[in-house]
Amino acid sequence: MNIIIKNKKLIVKPFKYFSGRNGLMLIDYETGKDYMPATLDIENIPILANEVIVKNHDLQYGVLDALTKAKIIDKQHINKTLGVHTVFVCKLKQIDPQN
Repeated sequence: MNIIIKNKKLIVKPFKYFSGRNGLMLIDYETGKDYMPATLDIENIPILANEVIVKNHDLQYGVLDALTKAKIIDKQHINKTLGVHTVFVCKLKQIDPQN
């Protein structure tokens, strides 16, 4: 599955954090190298097995909208404040790791 953020084409690659939670890594389409994580693993924010925590500020601004538009995640249903920023707990939809 591909998305575009800030005019950059990125591949969305699912993975598992060491904690066992789901994560999404954004891969540069042109170079094949890791570009940035689309998700976070924050222990003190409880999530279900089919959910991910999305950061949508600083370098990750636009990630939430791009993942939602591509139907990779459902729109956030829980917002959590961390310091001065908000992170979003979103339901992860089924995606094919090959695309």
